[in-house]
Amino acid sequence: MLKQYSVLTKCLAELKNSDLPIIEKLKLEVQLIQTKRILLDQKVEYRVAGVASSEREFNSLYEQIRSACNSGKIKSEIEQIKGHIHQIKDQTLRYAS
Repeated sequence: MLKQYSVLTKCLAELKNSDLPIIEKLKLEVQLIQTKRILLDQKVEYRVAGVASSEREFNSLYEQIRSACNSGKIKSEIEQIKGHIHQIKDQTLRYAS
């Protein structure tokens, strides 16, 4: 299993156990699940497996989510996380081409 996929699973677990507003939690969960789906593509999986920069990017996302789940600055952090996930999805989709 890809490390990136495992990191996204950890992100979802953090969200599940957080006290974030439900609507924000659901929006983030949808984006994370969409990203996991992209990683299931065989071309993508083959191209991102073992890519250190990709793994760092996903780990950075996890740290952002973990921080937001334990912080009082929810709104600004969630917007940054949404942008980060969007960036990761775009980069990952390039591997499918």
